Amino acid sequence: MGKRKQELAEVYSDYKSELAYLFGDWGTPFVPGAGKRKDPAGIIVGEAPGALEEKHGAPFVGKSGQFLFETLNAEAALDRCDVWTTNVVKYRPDGNRTPTDEEIEAATPYLGRELKAVGRNSPPVLLVGTVATKLLGLDQGVGYWQGQYMGQYEKTGWVFYITWHPAYVLRRGKDSDAAEQFRKVLRIFGEQQA
Repeated sequence: MGKRKQELAEVYSDYKSELAYLFGDWGTPFVPGAGKRKDPAGIIVGEAPGALEEKHGAPFVGKSGQFLFETLNAEAALDRCDVWTTNVVKYRPDGNRTPTDEEIEAATPYLGRELKAVGRNSPPVLLVGTVATKLLGLDQGVGYWQGQYMGQYEKTGWVFYITWHPAYVLRRGKDSDAAEQFRKVLRIFGEQQA
């Protein structure tokens, strides 16, 4: 087993055992990150798995994930196999609700370890949706930060980009202002390939 694969296995094992007090009785499968583990062109972080992600055991495989990758390919010539995708919370919340602040806070250190394991080349990180922006300690919703570059944010040394969740964009429509903003951020994210 390669070093990155081993590190991820340890992160996920710790996540499942140490956070069982929060997620253990949800009765849903654990959904790990997926994609290019070694030197990805970028990392995409979402909120939590949906029903299709849970069924297939990978993030961003549902309708919003398909839209995300269609757009990323069109705007930045990047495919799913070029990037690492993951979620803050690795279990689908009961009732498909938004993860709570307590759940996000508990899961964040494990996400940091995951990003460190796959992101040795310091790729740009795209945070999609309000839950992901909470990783940076930002109180305002994604609408406030949408499209803003958060380069070398605080002590992390990582370069972050913030945009709408693709599900939000789909609800607004592919010709909406949100869709145009989404495309622009994906274009910029792609230009910053590691």
